[in-house]
Amino acid sequence: MAYEQLRNSALPRAVSDVVGDVGDLLQKEIRLSRAEISSKLLAKLRAGAWMTAAAVLGLGALLLVIEAAVFAITAFGIPPYWSCLIVAAVLGVAAAVFYGLGRADAAEDQRWQTGDQFPRSVVRAGRSRRRARRTSRLLRHVGDDQPGW
Repeated sequence: MAYEQLRNSALPRAVSDVVGDVGDLLQKEIRLSRAEISSKLLAKLRAGAWMTAAAVLGLGALLLVIEAAVFAITAFGIPPYWSCLIVAAVLGVAAAVFYGLGRADAAEDQRWQTGDQFPRSVVRAGRSRRRARRTSRLLRHVGDDQPGW
């Protein structure tokens, strides 16, 4: 009889309904998160496609500006092959400068990648603090029992 009362009571049914609803809610949340991720991924891919198109068009525009520079130098009476070489030399120097700047930045980042490598200023600061402590210790004992001080 107690079993029948417990079976027909509202509490066990409510607990089983809550457990079922929690499982259903978790499944819906997982589906929703998958949909959100795929939506965001699609938006990023679309943005990447637009950026690629912009880069291709920008590269074409840059090539036309370089060609215009060659034609401008040719207009001054310099032969076209020399005009091309002058523009190529200027672009080569600019590329070398940009490469040097990038290499310097990369080298600076590598210095900070390991924890045991510090800039020289930090090492020097540590040395100067040690020297100051040694000097202060020596000065504390001046005149105590050391002749000549």
